[in-house]
This record gives sequence, C-alpha cells and structure tokens, in this order.
Amino acid sequence: MWLVHRQQGKKLPVSLVRVFDFSTRDIKIKRNKKIMYQFLDYFYYILLDGLFYKNIEEYVPEQSVFYDYIKANLPKGWQIEKNGLWFYTYPKNTQLPLQGWKIHISARQNNSLDILKDASSILFEEGVSFKFSLDKFIFSLINSKNWHRGGAGKFITVYPENTEQFKSVIESLYQKLQHYEGPYILSDARYKDAKVVYYRYGGVAPRTILSVEGYHIPVINDPEGNMVPDIRNPFYTPPDWVKDPFGKEPKRYKDILLKNRYKVLSSITYNNTGGIYLAIDTFTNSKVVIKEARSFIDVDESGLTAQDVLKKEYEILKEIEYLHIAPRALDLFKEWEHLFLVEELVEGQDLREFVAVNSPLLKINPSIRDFENYLENFKKIFVNLIHSVKILHQHGIVFRDLSHNNILVSHDLTIKLIDFESAYFKGDKRWLHILTPGFASKEALEGKAPSENDDYYAIAQNMVAYLFPANAFFDLCPLCRETYIEELLKDLHFPKEIKNIINALSNKNHAGFTI
Repeated sequence: MWLVHRQQGKKLPVSLVRVFDFSTRDIKIKRNKKIMYQFLDYFYYILLDGLFYKNIEEYVPEQSVFYDYIKANLPKGWQIEKNGLWFYTYPKNTQLPLQGWKIHISARQNNSLDILKDASSILFEEGVSFKFSLDKFIFSLINSKNWHRGGAGKFITVYPENTEQFKSVIESLYQKLQHYEGPYILSDARYKDAKVVYYRYGGVAPRTILSVEGYHIPVINDPEGNMVPDIRNPFYTPPDWVKDPFGKEPKRYKDILLKNRYKVLSSITYNNTGGIYLAIDTFTNSKVVIKEARSFIDVDESGLTAQDVLKKEYEILKEIEYLHIAPRALDLFKEWEHLFLVEELVEGQDLREFVAVNSPLLKINPSIRDFENYLENFKKIFVNLIHSVKILHQHGIVFRDLSHNNILVSHDLTIKLIDFESAYFKGDKRWLHILTPGFASKEALEGKAPSENDDYYAIAQNMVAYLFPANAFFDLCPLCRETYIEELLKDLHFPKEIKNIINALSNKNHAGFTI
C-alpha cells in the first residue's frame, strides 16, 4: 500500500508519490527489517523527481505558512535559514553545546501553525534557538506511516544552551501548550501530562561518522570523550551516563498482556501509526493478529486519524464477517491511548510471494508441468478473486487498494482479502488516498470518487503481476505495456486470450467475460 497525498491545486504524476507505505500480514515470512528500510530510503529519493534519484533534503517549498509566520515575527538580531528539511531559527552569535537535552514538540495538521505561534513566542522571549518543519508537506512526511520511528513526529526541536535553561523552557512550553494534542514522540520522554511536549538527550551540533555500509551515523561524546552512536530508538533510551533531569526511568517491558487477555508473542511489523502483532488469546488459546493505532496520528489532510481508519476497518470486517472472504474481526478495544483491532489468524501467502515461489520464469530448469500448474493456478486464483470482489460490491464496498500485497492465497487457492484500510462504503463523503502505483487506476490516483471499476482495474494489474511483478515499470514506459504482456504470455505458454481479459478489465469492460 502506498499513501498518496495530492498537492493542493496541482496534479501530481504517479511517480511523484508524496507519502508511501507498504506492509504485509504474512507472519510466516521473517522479513529483513534492514532491507525494508533501505527499500523505503530508495523511494524517498524519487519524491522530487520521478525519473532520477534526488535527495529529499534538496526540496525547496514554494510556499510555507510556517516560514511566513516566523519570518514576519522574527525579533531583531535573529536569523532564519534552511538546512535539509528544516528552517533553523536562532539569535546571531549564539553558542550551542555539541550535545545536551533537547525539547521536541509534536503537532497535528490542524493545529501545527497555532502550536508554532505559541511555542515561538516563548522561544523568542527566552532567546532559545529552535528549528521547525519546512512546510506542511514535509511535516506530513515526517509524521507519515513509514518515516523512521526514531525521528517521527518532531515538528519543532528546541535547543537550550544548558540543563538549567532546558528545565525552565520546557516548563514554560508546557504551560503554553498543554491544551494541544499531537502524536507521542516515540524516541522521547513525555513531559508531565503534555500531549505535545517531549524531551531527550542527544546531539545538538550535527556530527556523524561514516559506517562501512556508507551510512552517516549520528554521534555524541561519552564522558571519556569517545565518539559513540547517538541512539534514536523508537523508545526513550538516554545514554547510560546521563541522569534524567526529572528522575524519569526508561520503561522496560517483558510480557505484554493486552486487555488482560491477549498475550503478545512477537511483532509482525512496526510503523508510526502502530504495530501489527502475533498474539495468543488466553481465553481461547488460539493465535490472533492484533493491529494497533496510536492516537493523534493524522493519515490525511482532512484530519482523519489512524484510529478512525482502524475503527472503519473493524466496521467493514464485521459487515462481511460471514462471507468468508476476509479475516474475521474478533475484538476492538482501547488500552492506554492506543486502539487495537484483533483479527483471526489466516494462514497463506500473499500473491506477491506466491508468484515468487511458483513462477516457472523464476526457476532454473522449469518443467512442462510447472508451466501447466502455473496456468491452472492462475485460473483458480483469479476466478476466486473476481468472485470475492463481486461479493464486496454487492455489499456496497469498494476495496480500492487491491494490490498483490493484500491478496492472501491459501494452500487450496482460495482467497482472503486483507488490510481494509482504504476500503470505501458507497455513499461515504471522504476516503483515504491509500493506493499502490501500478495497481491503482488513473481516476483513483487523481482522487476521484471510488468506484467498482477501480477494483476491476486492479484485478487486471494483479494478472499482469502474476505474469511477472514489475507493474511500476509502466509509469516509466506506458507504451511498453502491450509488448511486455505479449512476450510474457509467450514465455509462460499462456493463451493469448488472457491479454484480452486484462485489457477488458483495465478499460472498464468487465461484463460478460469468463476465464
């Protein structure tokens, strides 16, 4: 899944996906998280240019309400300058320490400018340096689902000159901002009961060392003067030699029992909106999947939150509970500030993995029988998929993000649809732009009202991915599509009529055909 944001007043090509996201529910696969984050890093480099890699830090906003306000209210003797994804604001000739206690302020889309106004008034008065997000696009990116969790949610960073100033300023900010709501900053400790004021110890001056893998690792000095990594975990972890100024101790969790019932066994995946976990229901002794949604995480510019989306997913799963085309929703509950959805555990492979394991084109010496089986599997899988989608439509639901990640194939080739985050009830007045380039229709990518045709278009693109999963390639070369499909059908010894089916589904002509 990719979360697509469209810039106001501008039509962005598919290659300029603003914020993207992918996830998997196949808990059998132990995915290499390091590889996953490298994969995400590559795509941050195409946000500014769809054809060439470009560092996201080269982004220059055309307009920024954040900058405009600070610039208009900048005190005499202060200056503002861009560095990377931030505008730095500081008194001239200020001398900051290399490292120390920093304050982070989170925000939501609908209160970000107000928070900046209130926070900056205190910081200007106290003469404390700070930085803030370039604009609302960068702010949404930093708050997006797959931004590095150790750095996510930080709208404003405040740089006190010493611990005494830190204590004074954080209390002043708390008094001014305590009525606001924003995401919990995972790397930090919360100050008192504030929803937007957090702090951590770390580097102030940007210092890095180059790792053997080519990554720039942030560093600080230990008491002996040695450079050590400035660890930015998605949980509060001050250096061993540093004492928290308010006596707060990092929390250590061992066994986690949610709702005094669900024992978490392992994490399937993590992201900024929350994790997905494998757990056991201690009441029934059965394994379940638990999806988590953190509070005050905006998933689009309308103010829709991650918890709103999870509630909607629960409602849809309950609506189709007895249709046997999706996991059953077993429970929905809130614990602390987080919302949790419990689903039955469904065994199987997503369609992407099924292709990787079974495609004859990916085998060294495929047999004739391999090709025959792959064709028979194609027929069964897509007959079942079309049947499942038609059932959804009969119940007034458009799935929308029907990519090969969200189609679970069981051992008998029956289908379960998973991850209903972007699913749409007909008649809803708003919908999420959670889409996968290469699978989403042109109309969907342009933000038009969801329709059943979007799902049929996606079925066609899944057929193409079944031949060979390289759908995003067509964004670079649309004219290659016909030849690509024809050649793959020949290589797989598939009947050429499959191309007609793909084209019919792609062109909204899905009535009256059979596989």
